[in-house]
Amino acid sequence: MGADTDESDAVRPGTGESGTEESDTEASGIEESDQDRAVRSMRESPLFPFTAAPQLKELSAVMSTELTREGEGGRPCKSCGDDGRVLWCNERWKVTGIRPSANPVGLFLETVEHVDFEHFDEDMASEFGRLTMHLEAGIRLRESVGRVHVHRWGDGSAHFHVWFQGRPAGQLELYGWGNVLWAQLLEPLPADQIDADHAAVIAHLHAAVGGTIGHAPPSSRPSSAPRGPTELLAEAADHVGPVSEVVSCGRGRGRPE
Repeated sequence: MGADTDESDAVRPGTGESGTEESDTEASGIEESDQDRAVRSMRESPLFPFTAAPQLKELSAVMSTELTREGEGGRPCKSCGDDGRVLWCNERWKVTGIRPSANPVGLFLETVEHVDFEHFDEDMASEFGRLTMHLEAGIRLRESVGRVHVHRWGDGSAHFHVWFQGRPAGQLELYGWGNVLWAQLLEPLPADQIDADHAAVIAHLHAAVGGTIGHAPPSSRPSSAPRGPTELLAEAADHVGPVSEVVSCGRGRGRPE
């Protein structure tokens, strides 16, 4: 391979910036534990946002029960009924925006109802695959986006939801796992830039699968406010076909507890 270093090493956890330089610990002859080596490798990675050596915390005691998610056990659900967040929907799914954000595109694909993976039938699973494919393609086509990161944790809400993050093109530090950290620390991108990118992605999705383009009611914004997602979405949709009348998403507003 010669003297060149595979750039992909820089974005893999457990590898340093080049993987070729000897650490201070190695040079001193002091034996390094696996944990210390892992911490050092993370610190040396360009994806790690901090300059100081991290101090690894002790794990807390194992909880006797799992945390209650929003929409379960009487805990209020922020997603239910909040149609002002909805950029696109059909009877089973909705897409909502992540703002503010340091990524050009940040979207959630959520179920309308309180369901999770174990509740999917074959049709629901198939539709999830198609929506994921078209959302990823729409985000990837944006010039500002280098690659699309797709995440699913599921610990916060009773709605099955997946994160779609379009990382900034060409910014090494925001590759891979670094994006999860840096995106929470950097100054957010201008709102109008994010709105325009979201509008283009939603127009792509609408052209591919139909559905309804949703928007925030005009009364939710001051009359003097600049153009927001509503206007931008409508303009983008004009290029791909008629926009359905804005309606509340789902078969009904009731949700299972």
